[in-house]
Amino acid sequence: MLEFARRNYKAICLDLSGILEKFSIEILHEANQIFLVCTPEVPSLRLTREKLRFLRGLELGDRVKILLKRAQRHTLIPIAEVEKLLQLPVYMSFPNDYVGVHKAIATGKHVNPASALGEGFRARAESIRSGSKPPQPVKPGFMELLRSRKKPAAEPGVLAS
Repeated sequence: MLEFARRNYKAICLDLSGILEKFSIEILHEANQIFLVCTPEVPSLRLTREKLRFLRGLELGDRVKILLKRAQRHTLIPIAEVEKLLQLPVYMSFPNDYVGVHKAIATGKHVNPASALGEGFRARAESIRSGSKPPQPVKPGFMELLRSRKKPAAEPGVLAS
């Protein structure tokens, strides 16, 4: 199946279970880039560190990039600490957007592309397409912070929090 995909697509993205079973490891050896996804929470970071150690033991460490999800501006574990713990820079971070994700799931639609999370997804997709590193997010200015505090009106059939 992988050979078929290689003949027909420029970029192939596989979402593996994370358990690192034998077939997953075989696929990882074929990969140009390996993205470990984690959150800035102690259990997730410890598991990521162990997986990274395992992948380095398989000589795959140079292909690994860290994607940090649920990243927040004011968190107990800042990105610099995540990088220090993992001994690897965070390649890209995605903001926390429980409400936006809940809304997308409840309506059966995608995350709002105009949201910070939607913008992050678009930047990641573009970097995959172009083969370049995604741009670092621009910190919002004062007016953007004020605008983001406004609560949108709830859509019919969607629970608002």
